[in-house]
Amino acid sequence: MCARTSRSPRARPRAARRCGRSRACSACSRVIAEVGRAIARLKAEGQSVLLVEQNIKLTLALADDVVIINTGKVVFQGSAGETEAAKDVVTQHLGVF
Repeated sequence: MCARTSRSPRARPRAARRCGRSRACSACSRVIAEVGRAIARLKAEGQSVLLVEQNIKLTLALADDVVIINTGKVVFQGSAGETEAAKDVVTQHLGVF
């Protein structure tokens, strides 16, 4: 989804809207990269972060531990490495890897 916001520093961001493309557009990619860098900085500073995200590539790049919840039940729990090794479970519950 493309997050489209007003340029005014006092304006509140508008609701996120789909960019209409099947793949992430360059604006989406920049936002995702910026969020990833911010989370990586927090992690490097020793901060704990609870990331609720469906982007598995971003998640595995940042996470120490991964929990996949489907319909309110924990269906997988493990390290980022264990998650990469369990591609079938990830694909089954997220539809992608």
